[in-house]
Amino acid sequence: MWSSDCSANLTYLAQHPLFDQIKELREDIMVPEYCNAGGGELQKLNAWFGPEGTVTPLHHDLYHNLFAQVLGRKYFRLYSASISNDLYPHRETMLSNISQVDLDNINVNEFPRTGDVEFMDGILEEDVRNPRKT
Repeated sequence: MWSSDCSANLTYLAQHPLFDQIKELREDIMVPEYCNAGGGELQKLNAWFGPEGTVTPLHHDLYHNLFAQVLGRKYFRLYSASISNDLYPHRETMLSNISQVDLDNINVNEFPRTGDVEFMDGILEEDVRNPRKT
């Protein structure tokens, strides 16, 4: 669970194999054909659920991802993998995919290379043009 405001007691369900547990939900998901391009296999199909205000620390995932926003909106920031060391990953093996840098409050004395690194950002939100039929 990651939150920018721990006092809010936000709950964040991450990397949960929900679709293995509820087969009916799995039947509602069509995995695009390009996910198997090059003879690869779908490694995992997980769900993430978080309320408004959920913040995930800067990190890179261990698998390639297809991200979809079902409800609400998600701000994201993307960096090139080639500059990973400029984002100061943790040295511990278990946390080596997570940056030590707090992007909301960058300590330029402790992490001097981070301030000048280029990134792309955006907001992904649900498609309100096609409301769900009930």
